[in-house]
Amino acid sequence: MRERVRRSLFDILTPLIPDARCLDLFAGTGSLGLEALSRGASFCLFVESNREALRALRQNIERLGYSSRARVFAGQVERFLMLGPRSFPGDADESGPGEPFRVIFADPPFDSGWGERLLRLLSPVLLAPEGVLVMQLSPRESVPGEGEGKGLFLFREESYGDSRLLFYRRRDG
Repeated sequence: MRERVRRSLFDILTPLIPDARCLDLFAGTGSLGLEALSRGASFCLFVESNREALRALRQNIERLGYSSRARVFAGQVERFLMLGPRSFPGDADESGPGEPFRVIFADPPFDSGWGERLLRLLSPVLLAPEGVLVMQLSPRESVPGEGEGKGLFLFREESYGDSRLLFYRRRDG
């Protein structure tokens, strides 16, 4: 995510970040989750499958001193979401991450069709009632509306040149 877009995103999310539990899907080297931790988030679970990105992500977590506040799920986002909200194998705690997440970041590869797929797969119980799912998509991708029967709705959209930020909440939140 480009610096300008990330800065704007965190300006929008500022009230939600302190003491938040965060989930960073398609984490890459962890820039979004690590930024949230640096701004006072209490915990972040990172989901990434690329070996090189995982190596860099783990190094970044260690270098920044966030090992006690971060966990890594080394695997595909789809697998992570299909396992359910309390079953996180791999590097996550044995008991799973506990409470739902106040902020979920999703920065899938552009033009991959992940927007609609993510809304179909994401269980709303992963998102706290007051929480926000933020997706970054290409302007060429269609804007996913509500999750199919999932109770998520689009409440804000911001455009920044070659990317868009889409903000979703739980309908019951």
